[in-house]
Amino acid sequence: MSPTELADVLEHARSRTEALLEPLDDEELTRQVSPLQSPLVWDLAHIGYFEELCLLRKAGGREPLSAVYDELYDSFAHGRSERAELPILEPAAARAYVREVREAVVELLPELARDDDFLVGMVAQHELQHGETMAQTLALAGLLPERPPEVTATGDVLVPGFVLVGAALIPYVDRADITATRPSQRKTAVILFTLFCILGLVLTFVGIFFRGPGYTFIIPYVTAPGMYFSL
Repeated sequence: MSPTELADVLEHARSRTEALLEPLDDEELTRQVSPLQSPLVWDLAHIGYFEELCLLRKAGGREPLSAVYDELYDSFAHGRSERAELPILEPAAARAYVREVREAVVELLPELARDDDFLVGMVAQHELQHGETMAQTLALAGLLPERPPEVTATGDVLVPGFVLVGAALIPYVDRADITATRPSQRKTAVILFTLFCILGLVLTFVGIFFRGPGYTFIIPYVTAPGMYFSL
């Protein structure tokens, strides 16, 4: 994917995050509504931390923006019930932090597009997943709007019609006793079903690792720089 396309993927995830948090005041962002959920401001800064860790530090080789963030925003360091007691960033500082990280990442995108486009997609997906977590927090706090935000999506969905139709026809191909309880009594059905399962797995594997833009066939890291990843 080009740097522009990667920037669009990241911006799509960020716009969802901002739409969720924009109506909230500082008290709502810092309040922990349940021991099962983090304060929303922790989730926001954690999104920036994960982006910094993966794209700036791991892929870009840069130094940490702060030495304390590994302790505060590593999700394995503290359970959700503990995070409200940590000296985490205030909302304004958290927003400034994620903005600083994003600006640095955008400058690095030409380099990331050559070797680490899959990693950029993973970071965007991580932010979208935290959007779901934050929406759960808002629901627990009674802060979700009555009408959920509309979500639009574009693109194609490839359905393995041959596999689905073939699996549906198995009972009509194998006319043996349907009350049979042993595989040896329904050999045709067992063989056909196994073949369709194998074919489905092969199609899934090819679709993940060998699918390029527009469903073209590519060889990862040979005919394309890395794996194609789209959101």
